[in-house]
Amino acid sequence: MISCDMCDDWFHGECVNIDKTIGEALIQRYVCPGCTDRQGINVTRYKKTCSLEGCWRPARIYDDIRGDADYSVFCSDKHAEDWWEQLVRSLPENRSLRAKEADLTREKFMGLLNVSTVQKSVKGEEPWHLGKKPFAVPNGFWSHVDQTLVFTPEEQSFLAASAADRYALAEEIVLNKKMQQLLDLANERRKAAITEGLVEKDVCGYDTRLDLVGCPEEFGVFVKSAQGEAIYKNNSLTTGGGWTEEQVQAMKAAAEAEDGREWTMATAGMCDRRRCKPHASWYNIFTKSTRHLIKELARQAKEKLDAETRVREAAATRTI
Repeated sequence: MISCDMCDDWFHGECVNIDKTIGEALIQRYVCPGCTDRQGINVTRYKKTCSLEGCWRPARIYDDIRGDADYSVFCSDKHAEDWWEQLVRSLPENRSLRAKEADLTREKFMGLLNVSTVQKSVKGEEPWHLGKKPFAVPNGFWSHVDQTLVFTPEEQSFLAASAADRYALAEEIVLNKKMQQLLDLANERRKAAITEGLVEKDVCGYDTRLDLVGCPEEFGVFVKSAQGEAIYKNNSLTTGGGWTEEQVQAMKAAAEAEDGREWTMATAGMCDRRRCKPHASWYNIFTKSTRHLIKELARQAKEKLDAETRVREAAATRTI
């Protein structure tokens, strides 16, 4: 069985064409067909497999898998050694007939890997070896050149647009982090009310101010309002400025009309139903959504930054 990270429904692996081995080892985030969208945001994501052909275990590039081991595109040191052995065995030996037609033999390849045998070609310069990037941009290059002469008009336009997009993505990330902060405050408020005996242990605890979570434009207005500023300044949903005066009066009147109970700021706007179906698992569902969106926005921002870096490096290499 595998659970969808969006709707929390469970599915048989064979019903959704997920092999048991892949499901247990390689799926990083599963999204069922019904929740998958065409924009590529809510989709199933897989972990990178070990680079050794035929191995279906995840590579050691994930913190939960790697542990204290070194970062590696292989699942283990053994498979890293096996990969290199296969590569060396695929090359001809100097003594073989194939070596006459081959550009690279085992001995030549091993000579390249053995950095200690490489002699300095120019006095005062480091020898080139595998892993050293050729034509690297010198340190301090950008501080000594006129960038308008380095970039073409198309490159300048691309960099400006990409930087603006990254700024917008950063603002959206900040907004989603504030949504998550509001969720955490609501959850802590629920736990505090239970501890103080103000509500039952299985109370819903949903705060009506969470209705704006997931709505960027409306939530942005809320954050900048006096109500939102008071909440985030005091890091509390029970702060005095957390409600408008009209809202306070309306909630007091509703509480008195319902059962005559005393109204308190500690539970104001909190859903006091037990085993509430409309708000079932509200904290887990909202948290999964906001955290995933933050990761996705950060990924998009990194892609844009990487593209900008490639453009800058290409322009610098062209100028040097």
